[in-house]
Amino acid sequence: MCAVTPNTNSDRPFVNHVMGMCYDTYIDKEMFISDFNLLSNETRTTFFPRYCPKIKKVGSCLNDWLQSAKRCIEESEYTFNKAAVDTFPHLVDLICENDGEILFRLDENNYNKCIVAVKDIRLTCATPLFRLYNDWDMSHLTTSQCGVINDMKHCAVRKLNMCQAPELDSLYDRFHNELIRDTPCREKFCPNSEED
Repeated sequence: MCAVTPNTNSDRPFVNHVMGMCYDTYIDKEMFISDFNLLSNETRTTFFPRYCPKIKKVGSCLNDWLQSAKRCIEESEYTFNKAAVDTFPHLVDLICENDGEILFRLDENNYNKCIVAVKDIRLTCATPLFRLYNDWDMSHLTTSQCGVINDMKHCAVRKLNMCQAPELDSLYDRFHNELIRDTPCREKFCPNSEED
């Protein structure tokens, strides 16, 4: 029975639907946007303690939805979204560390370049994968399919170099490793790796 699955259409990935629901459950959107627009070196000591615990609850909500809907979505969609959901808490920890230190490390010009680069990862780097992965059998990926995943990683790392933050590279590595953990790509790209 798949009653737990939100009403979706095939054009939007599962997490896109659930993210909005989980976000709305724990965060006042208008207040968050208002506070974010006022975010500065002076206000960061109140902003991050206020919102980081709530954002972590969004991650837990996403995980609960994903596990509930596991039987109701394609294996490929589950695998991709599980990697994203499993990486989410580490992303929150990284951004929230020392009241958003990573965001304030860059000057305004480089910060803007970094934001553009991060947005471009989805538009440029992930698009080839999004076009194809719904038809994939994740437990029997071919060398060509693994190549698409690896190309996405290299593209993302090039974009993240704009941020001058090695922690973001490490975070993407974590997402990539979660994504390929239970696929043949793990042996192709990480032949000597061990389970965490």
